[in-house]
Amino acid sequence: MEILKIVEKNGVVFAECEPAEKLISSEQDAVDLIGLCGYHQTNNLLLYAKNIDANFFDLKSTLAGGVLQKCINYYMGVAMVLLSDIEHNKRFGEMTLEANKGNHFRIFENRAKAVEWLTNG
Repeated sequence: MEILKIVEKNGVVFAECEPAEKLISSEQDAVDLIGLCGYHQTNNLLLYAKNIDANFFDLKSTLAGGVLQKCINYYMGVAMVLLSDIEHNKRFGEMTLEANKGNHFRIFENRAKAVEWLTNG
């Protein structure tokens, strides 16, 4: 099974992860996924909350910070669809507000908004 689907919209190519496939449990997993995007000649990635280990949503684990730093280091545009029923704490919500001000990693409530950001900036 392919873990990435390559999508083009408005002349912008992005990689989209399979919604139910757990892909990131460590910073190295994030680097590997970024490399796979590079192989497909895109620096835009659409993730779903289920693609990431639950530790990502607990800032004490440092997984979120490490993954966000990798996105910045490799000039990735990463949109993550986070449905409102996913459990996360207040600190994660604060981090989301801060991350959504930047150009490398943003969190959205649905796929349509995430795709809009990835393809129109």
